[in-house]
Amino acid sequence: MSESPKVDQVGDGEENAGAKVSLTTPWQEGSEEDFSHLRSALMEGRAKASGPKYETGDTSSSEEDEESSEPPEDQTGARLLWAAQFGREEEVARLLAADPALVGFSDEDGYTALHRAAYSGRDRVCRDLLAAGADPAARTDDGWTPLHSACRWNRADCAEALLADGAAPDAATDGGQTALHLATFSGNARETMQVLLTSGLRLDFSARNEQGETAEDLARRNGHCAAYFDLLLQDETTKTVDD
Repeated sequence: MSESPKVDQVGDGEENAGAKVSLTTPWQEGSEEDFSHLRSALMEGRAKASGPKYETGDTSSSEEDEESSEPPEDQTGARLLWAAQFGREEEVARLLAADPALVGFSDEDGYTALHRAAYSGRDRVCRDLLAAGADPAARTDDGWTPLHSACRWNRADCAEALLADGAAPDAATDGGQTALHLATFSGNARETMQVLLTSGLRLDFSARNEQGETAEDLARRNGHCAAYFDLLLQDETTKTVDD
């Protein structure tokens, strides 16, 4: 059985059970002061190290779950997926040293070790896998890349590592969801939104999913991250006036 995370209804019908990722942390929109650091970052074209931090809840699996899901030694591909998901860095390194080709191994739903590390927030494992040749453009059966997985669960450090390694920010899932759509859909994705919006990469804000919605549409409908788009609009207005 795959241990890919169960996804809420976001248009792709991805319904894989497993990683016990918490999606229940309440959203807090915050005040204007909360967004001042992002405004500065947008104006300067880079992310700020300072600024408020927002908890995303306890997303670690219990030791019992981790041990019960541990594959046997002879199932090296499955073992790499498990090690990546649970942040077993030394085990990931050992397995890849013995068989570098394992880096491209995927489960029955198309999730690679890089997907597993990305949705579980294992940023150091993500970087190790990328250094070992993992493909940031690898797709699941539903067309999800590791960046989609990272953005859906607010794994900002993983998203940053993937973007730095060439992950395409506007790649769409089979349901037309971009990384920005998925980050916007989540109620706790402030940090990942900051990574995307201050990455210096060109984002297609006009991209529509199969329901015909842009990321901004989702933000305003769900009440999540709408303030970010307001800031972007203000920034564009300021640039137009200055020009």
